[in-house]
Amino acid sequence: MITASATDPKRALAQISALDRAGCQLIRLSIPHQKELEATGNLRRLMTEEGIDRPLVADVHFVPQLAIDACEFFEKVRINPGNFSDRPKNSRPSLDNFAVGRERLKEALIPLALAAKKYGRALRVGVNQGSLSERMMAQFGDSPIGMVASALEAVDLLEDLGILDLVVSLKSSNPLTVQKAYRLLDQMREPKEPLALHIGVTEAGEGLMGRAKSLVGIGPLLVDGLGDTIRVSLTEPSEHEIEYGGQLLAALPPQCPPSTSYWTRPLAQNRVGNAVVNLGEVTLGGTSPLAIIAEIGLNKNPQLVPDITVQQGAEGFEIEGHLLKVYPSPIPLPEAWVLDHPSPLFTLRAFYAQLGPSPCPIGLLVSNCALNSLFTQIQIAGVLAEGLVDFLVIQAGLNIKEQTLLAYLLQATRARIFMTDYIACPSCSRTLFDLEETTAKIKAQTRHLKGVKIGIMGCIVNGPGEMADADFGYVGSGLGKIDLYLGQNRVSRGLDEAEAVPALLALIKTEGRWVEP
Repeated sequence: MITASATDPKRALAQISALDRAGCQLIRLSIPHQKELEATGNLRRLMTEEGIDRPLVADVHFVPQLAIDACEFFEKVRINPGNFSDRPKNSRPSLDNFAVGRERLKEALIPLALAAKKYGRALRVGVNQGSLSERMMAQFGDSPIGMVASALEAVDLLEDLGILDLVVSLKSSNPLTVQKAYRLLDQMREPKEPLALHIGVTEAGEGLMGRAKSLVGIGPLLVDGLGDTIRVSLTEPSEHEIEYGGQLLAALPPQCPPSTSYWTRPLAQNRVGNAVVNLGEVTLGGTSPLAIIAEIGLNKNPQLVPDITVQQGAEGFEIEGHLLKVYPSPIPLPEAWVLDHPSPLFTLRAFYAQLGPSPCPIGLLVSNCALNSLFTQIQIAGVLAEGLVDFLVIQAGLNIKEQTLLAYLLQATRARIFMTDYIACPSCSRTLFDLEETTAKIKAQTRHLKGVKIGIMGCIVNGPGEMADADFGYVGSGLGKIDLYLGQNRVSRGLDEAEAVPALLALIKTEGRWVEP
């Protein structure tokens, strides 16, 4: 998705050219107003002159007529059923008029379906957790099942209207919610034909954490054969999204092994090699060689990862300003088993399927060679996201890059919180301030606030909703204007951009969540 508006053809063409060179196969533009739609023809002409032949997708919110008109100019049109026809969120519809809302959505979709059929266009039903309608939230709550219900309602109506070229997305800034929603959709769609799925984690942020969240939300779905198009959502230049998406795809083997291929009963407790080892009486933490993020050696070459610094302190090690503590209190685990296997996700799934509840705590050995494989990283993410192990055994001697990656995977799967959590959108033409620069500025001053969640959103389309579980929010509300949120409540409106970051820091301090770096 480009961040430039079609009304700025020079900048838009530059971004499209960069995506074309990176191998992007679908290019999406925000269409918030009629002027962007009217400018698309000129942008198409410039693309043709540059020899760029890529299908364009229109991203439309709030204005059904724009989606209808966009069918003439775009190969695919994305609509959000959360704001396509339902009344504004402050209307608070009751359960009694849920069916009325469905009929209202059906009436709004009829002209869109006619336009899509006239021009032979595809439609994407793009549900975001952050912009579920109040009608859906009143019925199902702010939950994966609410996301799926919203998508299936729109799909059923469009299919009844003769639209078959459909793609569905279920986006959230929480990678675990993303996984749950897509798997639930796959189950609830049966026995009908499976739907084409566009998968991704929205507002993933930037840097290693943005990639870790994307890996957790996207990777295990791809491993299980879910997903037809993907979008990595980073607060970075869009071509970086294509690069990492390509890496995820390239990491997949031609055919993933079946999930039942590794285990047969009875399970041997003393198998060695790539299996389960019975460790007997084990102590985790403290000075034991088996530790939870405790055996952290000081790497002599921190330049392996740009912009990451590491230093040893009295309590542990600091990576990027985040303290990874050594756990001094031993935790005895009798009869603990540790899995050492190149395919831990498939193995553990089969283990529980055949053996049922584990007879003792089960851990996963994480070695440096495992972390060098993106496919194994995806499997480790799946293991953590699905809660398949009780502890990790970390091999001593991991370098700083491997340590940091593992810490970020633990944070992204919510298995252990080490650092500040940022929900940062990737920007689009609706954003009226520099999101990359602002995110970097906020992160530089708050990255030491362990466990604090900060939302940094370009506009109100998904902004307040997508950061619903954030402690503090920084949301663009106009040209150079920012609204601040405490939880889901707006506490400052229309602040000048120059004063918004200091005001955010002051709000964090007022709420007692500030600690000195």
